[in-house]
Amino acid sequence: MRLKTLIISYSIVLLAYEASVGAITPPKEIIEVLTEFTMLIASLVIMFYIDRLKESRSVFWIMNIGASLLYLGLFFDFFEEFFIQPNILDNSYEDIIQTAGFLIICLGIQRWISLHCNLVAQLHKTASTDHMTGLLNRRAFYQHVESDSPLTPIHSSFLLIDIDHFKSINDQYGHAFGDIVISKVATIIRSNIGDNQLAVRWGGEEFLIYFKQCDGSQASIIAESLRSTIEKATFTDHTNSVSCTVSIGLYTTQEQVSYDHGIDRADIALYQAKHNGRNNVTVFKTDEVLDPH
Repeated sequence: MRLKTLIISYSIVLLAYEASVGAITPPKEIIEVLTEFTMLIASLVIMFYIDRLKESRSVFWIMNIGASLLYLGLFFDFFEEFFIQPNILDNSYEDIIQTAGFLIICLGIQRWISLHCNLVAQLHKTASTDHMTGLLNRRAFYQHVESDSPLTPIHSSFLLIDIDHFKSINDQYGHAFGDIVISKVATIIRSNIGDNQLAVRWGGEEFLIYFKQCDGSQASIIAESLRSTIEKATFTDHTNSVSCTVSIGLYTTQEQVSYDHGIDRADIALYQAKHNGRNNVTVFKTDEVLDPH
């Protein structure tokens, strides 16, 4: 902290000296003073915030070395101009020291920006995905689909998938094993959909798949394939091995509707699939009367 105060004090003195005593005759001297002033301000900002970089050791030391070299060059420049004998250090060496310091600072800034961008990308991924399954979470789904329009395109399909009797699995084998089942079902879902289809961990043991501009017959084929694949899968850990099934509700839009409208209709179809004995795919019909709530 004392070193930082000393550097800041020295910088203020240097700037005051340059402004009042230094020979300022246009244009060369003005450009030189402005250049030194800009480099000095940049170094001051770095020195003021450098303690916040200690967690990123590589950036911290690069910035430290660069700022130190730049200040060293500025110090020699000030020392020459202030005292009677101005040739303490050859000007070319001063320029080399300052240039080296400035280049190292630029390298540190580049490294700093790179780490910051990676951190932002990591935070974005963490905020948009479900930590257990790696699928999109509900918030990210709405952000993604509603970024273009709050309404779905015509002939878009929604699949709402629920693991049958999941509470019994948790009760009999424990929640850790239940998490294994959820994760493997998510893996099966992810491996059976295309790039233009969104898979979402909707909540608990429920999953949502959104098909943009996919008609009902195509969505039904994919839904049945998913149901059959999950039914044939075996879910294991070190001591347990079980099978499970899923119920699937399907709704395909015939006009532009809100995403909540499509999901609600798929939810009604899912309720009907459970009412029909589970382990089946049920398509929403306009005359559906059962209410899942």
